[in-house]
Amino acid sequence: MVRFLTIGITGLILAAVASAGQIEIGGSSGLTSSYVTAANEGGFVEKNYVNALFEGEVSSAVPFTGYTTSGSIAVGDTKTDSAGDGGSGVTFAMIANNTTGGGQSANFWEGASEATPENELTVPVGIYGVTDVWTMMNLISGDLNSSGRDVNIYFNFSTAGATGSITTTVGLKLTNSGTTYNASPMGDLQDSVICTSDCPSSDTDNGPTLSSDTPTLTGGSPSGVNVVMDRLYNLGFGDSITGNLVLDDQGFFFTGTALADALSSYLVNIQIQEVDSASGSAVGLSAVTVDATPEPSTILLFLTGLGAIGFSRLRRA
Repeated sequence: MVRFLTIGITGLILAAVASAGQIEIGGSSGLTSSYVTAANEGGFVEKNYVNALFEGEVSSAVPFTGYTTSGSIAVGDTKTDSAGDGGSGVTFAMIANNTTGGGQSANFWEGASEATPENELTVPVGIYGVTDVWTMMNLISGDLNSSGRDVNIYFNFSTAGATGSITTTVGLKLTNSGTTYNASPMGDLQDSVICTSDCPSSDTDNGPTLSSDTPTLTGGSPSGVNVVMDRLYNLGFGDSITGNLVLDDQGFFFTGTALADALSSYLVNIQIQEVDSASGSAVGLSAVTVDATPEPSTILLFLTGLGAIGFSRLRRA
């Protein structure tokens, strides 16, 4: 009897672990079109790093080989932030499907047109007790005589279940600023192509990013979100111009009122909304990962199992 109860409680422990901690949204396949679904695309389309986000500059970069099957940003691979800014150990699942976008296998979502209203991608989440959210996001520069493209991000919570009616929204505006080459850090988002020398007169690097910030709230009543930024991937290139191709991540840590709401609610979805109308510029989202606490029902089940083992041993004694 004890053996069976032990097996049972082991299963409960595994269930508790599985329902908490770090969760890659979309599973190991990432934010595929089958996960996001057409109803949530909101004008965003799947595109390809090399031809789209990196604007073709990768063709002159060495080394960079076989990205569709191997290499450091392979389709279907994972990318881990092993650096600082609070992101150490955060793993992102890169998009893994057979969709073709931008000439090769697609691996990020792009919102690029100057649509009215702005394009808005909705990423389903449906997870209880989310304490922090990590996005893997960069921008395509477009018309760089302007200030580039900013992004609104909305975290929509519900006390009525994983797909319930929204009861709380936390909205933040992330800025893409700094229109001078090698500018001091300013802003929360960075272009994926950073020109460092021999830059065309119409080009700017729009960055680099701050290491941390408290962006302006754009929606919802709760306060308390700290944001950190870090570089996940860096590749130098050089031809007629020189610079770096980069992929960044952004961590959103809920504090105070926002954290209290998050710990008692389900994060139903995350909305990424392009802002501004800079010609040809684009928002690029690659992946989303969250950290969460176990649901109360899971904890109760776990404690019930422990109680059953204790009662069994008491009876044997």
